[in-house]
Amino acid sequence: IIYFCANTKLNFSKIYLSNIFTTMSGHGIKNRGYDFSNFSNDLKLICKPLISGGLLYFADSDIIRYYLKQKLHNSLFKKSFSLKNLNLSLEKNLTKESRKIEAIESRTPLVLKYNKT
Repeated sequence: IIYFCANTKLNFSKIYLSNIFTTMSGHGIKNRGYDFSNFSNDLKLICKPLISGGLLYFADSDIIRYYLKQKLHNSLFKKSFSLKNLNLSLEKNLTKESRKIEAIESRTPLVLKYNKT
């Protein structure tokens, strides 16, 4: 998905990422998969085809937060990662509604809005 978003000429109003980062991280499997130190750059590439006001949906925000907290101990990562720097903001109402409908054990939906500058 990252490669597609970085190279497409299409534009989208929504990108549904579901649990792609958890799956790529090999959650529960040691030494496998996605390295969250690339998360900021990868989000930048994923947002490239989004129109201003477009939405990103994650199904597993708690697990992403867990991996990001591990990386935040690294000061270089801490300086480089910020939703504001990525032109993203939390869509509180949509996140709340998604959690009412879809939240289960391993699912904690999160909806972010892209504000293209």
